[in-house]
Amino acid sequence: MPPSPTFDAGRFAVLELIARGRALPDVLDRIVRLIEAQRVGLLASILLVDWEEQCLRDGAAPTLPVEYTRLLDGLPIGPKNGSCGTAAYLGQRVIVEDISTHPYWEEFAQLALPHGLRACWSTPILASDGRVLGTFAMYYLKPRGPNESEVEWVDAATDLAAVAISRDRVERSVRRSEARYRQIIDAAHEGIWTIDTSHRTTFANRRMGEILGEPLAALSGRSLLDFVHPDDRQKLEQSFSRRIPGRSEEVEFRVRSTDGTERRVVSSVSPITNELGEVAGALGFVRDLTER
Repeated sequence: MPPSPTFDAGRFAVLELIARGRALPDVLDRIVRLIEAQRVGLLASILLVDWEEQCLRDGAAPTLPVEYTRLLDGLPIGPKNGSCGTAAYLGQRVIVEDISTHPYWEEFAQLALPHGLRACWSTPILASDGRVLGTFAMYYLKPRGPNESEVEWVDAATDLAAVAISRDRVERSVRRSEARYRQIIDAAHEGIWTIDTSHRTTFANRRMGEILGEPLAALSGRSLLDFVHPDDRQKLEQSFSRRIPGRSEEVEFRVRSTDGTERRVVSSVSPITNELGEVAGALGFVRDLTER
């Protein structure tokens, strides 16, 4: 049976949530509810793979008993570890029509049966490179396997979940990288300063604020020339006129903070270009020469 217009609309709604950057738990919850809404009596869950701990973590299970889903969090990945643990281990769909008798559930049946869960089949959620990101499980309240429509629904759900989980992991990786580089930049002994083509400050690290004797919050949008000694501004402006077209050079000048403190610095300056190759500003690594 082909997906209904309502099902397709639900899929598009999920994709829109992903495109808008909605939090992963919200997206996974919507995916599970989309599948459960296709037929009365369907119960579903998404578990996420934690390869470091070799286990599965709670992703979304809005209608399963809370007591049961708590037990699933931390479920080991491996052969004969229920439907989901085995599916993640094998990277293949695992169908268990009767939890009470199937060997994969020998050590886990006591977790599901008290809640009336009698059958469970699980499909791995795969990344584009084949890595297992998680599992999508379907539960029934009586012993049976999936029909053709249910398999199609779950295949669509795992595709949506793969997109959502992959995007979330990329964004988390980017945030970790940004935080790591920010730590490196803030720990640098040199001041790091970026300006646009109008000489306005677009970024300054902690050391740059120390050299200027100004809080970082006060630097954003300020003109570099606001901090340059009046006698050195012409020299610096001439340097800018040579650098903005794309030349790199080193220039020495004096800076003056708002309290009148003066410091002599040298800056190695390079142009910053945009995605079109056009010069969009300049990057300077600033060393304090005052003590020298």
